[in-house]
Amino acid sequence: MEQTKNNYRIHKIRMINFHNFTNETITINNGGHLFLLGDNGSGKTTVLDAVHYVLTAGNSMEFNSAARVAGNRKDSGRRVQAVVMRHNTGPGNLNPAGGVSYAAIELADTHGRPLTLAMGLSCSSMEESIQRWGIIRSCPLDEVPFLIEELGGERPRNRREMSAALDGKGYYGQIGGYCRELAGRLFGDENTYAEVCKFLSTGKAYREIVSRTADYHQLFRELLQEPDPDVFEKVITHLKTLDNSRQDLENMQNRLVFLTELNGLRETIDHLRQQQAALKWIVYTLQLKKLWGQHREISERCAAEKGRLTDLESILEGTEHQIEELRQRIHEFQNKDQEGLVAREQELERQVKEVANRLQILNREWESLRRQQSEKEHQVSKQRQLLIKEIRQRFTTVHRAAEGLPVSVLPVLNALDTAAAADHPEQMLLALNEYDVQEEANALLLEAQREKQELQSSVDQFEAAIQALDAQLADKRKQDESEPLIDGFSSAKRLLAEKMYSAVPLYAGLEPNPAISRKELVVLEQLIGEDILGTWLTSAADENPVRRLLFTQFPAQTLAMVEPDANDKLADWIRHYFDVSKSDPLALIALHREMMSASGPVTEKSGDVEFIRFRARQQKLGNRPVRLLGGEARRKQLEQEIKALDAERKIQSAEQKKVLAAQKKTTERMDLLNALKSALGFQALRRLMQETNESAQAHHLLETKANATQEQCIITEEDHARANDKREDVRLKIESAGLHDLESRIAALKTKQVRLEKDQRDRQQEVGALKQKMAQAEKFIDGLMTTIQTALNNQTAAEAALKAFGDFDSPIIRAGQLIDTEAFTEAEQAEAQLTVLEKESLENEILLREKAAGTQGIAFAFVYDRNTNTLMDRRSMTASQVLEELTRNYNEQQQIITEKTRTLFEQLIMHDLLSALRDRVSRLMDMSRKINRMLKDREFGSNRYTFHAKPLDLYKRLYNLIRNYSELASTDPALELKTFIEDHQAEILGTEPGDIPALLDHRNWFHFELQV
Repeated sequence: MEQTKNNYRIHKIRMINFHNFTNETITINNGGHLFLLGDNGSGKTTVLDAVHYVLTAGNSMEFNSAARVAGNRKDSGRRVQAVVMRHNTGPGNLNPAGGVSYAAIELADTHGRPLTLAMGLSCSSMEESIQRWGIIRSCPLDEVPFLIEELGGERPRNRREMSAALDGKGYYGQIGGYCRELAGRLFGDENTYAEVCKFLSTGKAYREIVSRTADYHQLFRELLQEPDPDVFEKVITHLKTLDNSRQDLENMQNRLVFLTELNGLRETIDHLRQQQAALKWIVYTLQLKKLWGQHREISERCAAEKGRLTDLESILEGTEHQIEELRQRIHEFQNKDQEGLVAREQELERQVKEVANRLQILNREWESLRRQQSEKEHQVSKQRQLLIKEIRQRFTTVHRAAEGLPVSVLPVLNALDTAAAADHPEQMLLALNEYDVQEEANALLLEAQREKQELQSSVDQFEAAIQALDAQLADKRKQDESEPLIDGFSSAKRLLAEKMYSAVPLYAGLEPNPAISRKELVVLEQLIGEDILGTWLTSAADENPVRRLLFTQFPAQTLAMVEPDANDKLADWIRHYFDVSKSDPLALIALHREMMSASGPVTEKSGDVEFIRFRARQQKLGNRPVRLLGGEARRKQLEQEIKALDAERKIQSAEQKKVLAAQKKTTERMDLLNALKSALGFQALRRLMQETNESAQAHHLLETKANATQEQCIITEEDHARANDKREDVRLKIESAGLHDLESRIAALKTKQVRLEKDQRDRQQEVGALKQKMAQAEKFIDGLMTTIQTALNNQTAAEAALKAFGDFDSPIIRAGQLIDTEAFTEAEQAEAQLTVLEKESLENEILLREKAAGTQGIAFAFVYDRNTNTLMDRRSMTASQVLEELTRNYNEQQQIITEKTRTLFEQLIMHDLLSALRDRVSRLMDMSRKINRMLKDREFGSNRYTFHAKPLDLYKRLYNLIRNYSELASTDPALELKTFIEDHQAEILGTEPGDIPALLDHRNWFHFELQV
């Protein structure tokens, strides 16, 4: 590298998108002078910052005080990101999306030959690491193509476009190369250049102090010695540990709440199942109560009818005696008639009247039966039409609901279709049985619910994977080249750039020889390894702060420091593989020390296996691409990694869409199953069937009675005609024999006889009807007893099911403990409530499964057994046992945190921190007294000065507590200090690593002033 032989003067300054300068060129005639004049806000300090940045490449950069007004955060003033974003205090970022900025100067040597120096800057946000590149060309400033023409106008070229435009000549993609070239051309060597950079920074720093000497408070504040950060770091570390423990306790509490809810839900299901068992017992009990009531009512009616039957039989016996007496008297009168004509005539008269009366009764009864039969037939026809219509509607509903479902509803459809086509559909519906289909639908519904939960879990996993890929893509796109796969490398790189430490990764200073093949680069990179290539190379001046930053925040990072005057002889194989002229000498030395070997790596092949031999070790040759050696290789590899992540994200998105589609189908299938279950509710259909069946039976009975009555009418009409003819013949003979008086007497007796016989017949009919009614009642009682026995068996089974939840003495008392038994007076009411509870129980089971399989439940890996209503984790512990264990751990953790808190305040704060603060405040007060003693006898003209360090109101409480601390105080100082620390814990924990909490920095507690 040539040493500088010429002196240079600045001839031109150009700034493009450099803070408030969009595209300005300033010409400096005759080398300029010591003063830069202009109004406030005109950009004087920005011009100085631009020249400073170009000459130092940002190393040891110190922005001017005016730049601090439009700075970024805290008190550090403007950062280089704020220059690119064009950040101002009022309007904010003028380039909110970021962009590209250039600062350039044209130098002229003593012979007038131009030399252009330029720095390119790029970022897209205030948090992003700045991207820098340099330009050094022996040409006028105007010949460097900073801008590119587009349809929307001119814009600055980015680093790739600039590299292409300059064809790589005079372009430095790595700032290390730019600095080395600049040091050689202008300052002779790199050590002198580093001293110049520090000198410029120091000069600016002193200028800042001098420019604010009117503010004695700020001056004295900056000159005070910084407190030892170790004690504060210990306090912050312990506070963070305590805060993390409290967060762990909160997480444990959240898990405890979740487990309590989950166990409560399981207990709710258990309680609902007990209520269902109790309701089933109530249903059968109410059914038995109703059946026994019917039995008692019918038995009482049978006993009453038996009494009536006995009374009627006694009356019939008396009537029979009376009729017999009348018959004897009539016989005596009839003996007077030798031929018996009168008796004959009376007998025939009686027969005629009897037959006539019977005929009249039969005719009326027949007409009544025909009318009832017609009405009942019309009613049955109408009911059957309604029943068939309902059957067809149900057939259509069930058929549509079952379409596309793996449920066999064919038996139900066949039963409905057969009933709809039958003449007597109410009888055919007795074969309808939908309960098997309902059970099958319930099983499929539970299976679909489990499938939906599993699909939702898959959707969540894909979403997490996509978010992770998006985060990786965002990180990759912020990079301009591939980086080592070392944990925390990108964050460390960004933070080092923000702190402006002189630290670059080792690979950035290694430039391979152009003649090296890609395969050799693969071998070299595999051999060295990313852990070594990603080592941070820093200077001796920045070694300690860089080490503190890396090892405290990024423990996976490694650090190397090579002395500036190191002259290690590089191994020949390193000179062979790397371009010594373009690589950083310190980086080559660091690599040489790490990979010290006389001979370089050798690639050999044994059979089909290709391997690398280096030093005493052999390793198989991998097929990984070159990621770190060579700037262009790093950029290409970054593009490949971004493409691979994009492809993987598309695959994950496609798979997620498939799972979402499957989940949608499962939801639709669940809706269809619920619709099918609703369609299989045949309660209304069965009520209509029962009504139709009862009407059909009544019609059949009326029809049978009407036919029998009609036949009796025909026979009775024939009997009446024959009896009437015989009576007329006998009357003619009586007229001829002159037996009129005898006839009237006999007629009177016969009239009485007829009346008695009529009473006898009526009672006999009543007796027959009573006997038939009693026989039907006895038959009904027999059937009722069979039903009662079935209900008793069901009641016994229900009681056994209820005892499965716990033994008891009285089922009615146990049922009353679970439900309001007085609310149910009919079995139908209890059955309706039972249906509601079964639905509620199913909903709670589904909710329990969802919670157990949800995000919080995955950590426990609960398995739900529906039959026993239990939740078991992978350790075969029930949810109740896990809840008990977690509660115990939670209480123990609370005690541990309390002990940690006590230790923190007794040992660290009350001893170390309090001692350090008291020492600093005491030394400050002593210093104030010494200053005043020195000022006491000194006069400045006619004035004297006195120095005051007054505690600020904001910190007066803490100052008094530290200054006047005494264990004999009336109030507890430890409690006051503990309360103060807890009140400001968030502010203390928010302190940047390596900084001192502003609240605990004693320099902030006072206002320093000089009074005349």
